Amino acid sequence: RRRGPMRLILIFSMMICVSPVVFGQTMFEGYSKIFAGENHIGYVIQRYSYDKAKKQFKSIYFIRTNPKVADNTESLVAVADASFKPISYQYTSKTGATIKTIDVTFGKGQLEATVSDGKKSQKVTRAFSPGETFLSTFLGYVILQKGIKVGKRYSYKAIAEEDLSVASGSIFLKQETTYNGQKALRVLNNFKGSQFISFMTPNAEVLGTHSPAQNIRTELVKDPSQATSNMPMEVNAITTLFGEVPIGKTNPLYPKLSVTTSKETNSKDKASQGKAQ
Repeated sequence: RRRGPMRLILIFSMMICVSPVVFGQTMFEGYSKIFAGENHIGYVIQRYSYDKAKKQFKSIYFIRTNPKVADNTESLVAVADASFKPISYQYTSKTGATIKTIDVTFGKGQLEATVSDGKKSQKVTRAFSPGETFLSTFLGYVILQKGIKVGKRYSYKAIAEEDLSVASGSIFLKQETTYNGQKALRVLNNFKGSQFISFMTPNAEVLGTHSPAQNIRTELVKDPSQATSNMPMEVNAITTLFGEVPIGKTNPLYPKLSVTTSKETNSKDKASQGKAQ
């Protein structure tokens, strides 16, 4: 099937700052609004973390759109080693009553996957030599390793998690600009035959994305309620993915929060939520 617009714009919206990295803790966590034209149609919750003991990166995201517009839910839990070689991922999508899950592990020279539609499942085993191929959710980290500088162009190969395909892509760090009052770089990304635009800070923290062909865009917001307002809040699914309902305050919109302060703020916010319930 064709790559959906939600997944398209997420590939590069997950580029976040890795310096300084707080090992063993969340490096990025935030909520973004999804727009179709000027209409707010859904939200994205994203988190990146690094396990110092295991030397593994983890990417988790959850997408929900307004059922009145498009009844879509998507989620991903992906793990890579310290050099971004794939280890495993679990991808789930639900459109109306149609469900798709892909559960993949990568071993020496091969990958093993279970693909299911909720009624029947299929086992897939095939040769796989990663080389420089990585899971598309980690694109930002890979580009950061190469260097962030206006005018730079990079080519890459990445796995499209929603269909297990390997596709070529290219990145062009086009120009400096501003986005919602913040200094940003305008970045063009082509992947799987589609182009979209990302606006990121000089530290490679994404503030927003735009897919001109689909007229779909995302925008990082400071208050989670701005993203989830009037949308279904799938608390059970979100808690299963993240281990909790994320607070969403480890991102460029909270630049002055230290890790300690973030932890204290999160604890206070959770306490407040508990009282409100």
